[in-house]
Amino acid sequence: MSDQNQDMNWVYVEKYYPGTPFEIKKGNRFSLLLAFQNPLEKEDELVLPSFLSEWTYGEDRFIKPFKLLKCDMGLRTVYVEYEIVRKNRNLDEIKLLLIDFLAAYEVSGNPIVDVKVEQLAG
Repeated sequence: MSDQNQDMNWVYVEKYYPGTPFEIKKGNRFSLLLAFQNPLEKEDELVLPSFLSEWTYGEDRFIKPFKLLKCDMGLRTVYVEYEIVRKNRNLDEIKLLLIDFLAAYEVSGNPIVDVKVEQLAG
C-alpha cells in the first residue's frame, strides 16, 4: 500500500466507494447520496451546501472539478448532483471529495454510514 493510501485509509473510503461503475469524464453528471449516523444539525444546513459547491483539491486547492447542480438535505442524508467540469485522467476526483467529506464528519462525531454514487447523464 502506498504512503498516500495509508494516510487516507483511516476514513475507510474503499468501504463506501470502491470506484465508480461508470466512466468519469468532463460533461458527465452524477449524484451522491450520503447517509449519516446521527441527524444533521442546523450548522450543517449552513456549511454543507457551500462546502459541496466550492470543494477543490490539489497542492494549492485551486482545482475545482465539479459544478454543483442540486443539494437536498434530509434529517440524516445529503443528496447532491454534480456535473464534471474538469477531469484529471490520473485521479478519481469523486474519491478525493469523499475522502475530505468522510474525514470531516468522522472528526465531527457524526460519521457517514453509507454512500451511493450514481451516474445521471453522460
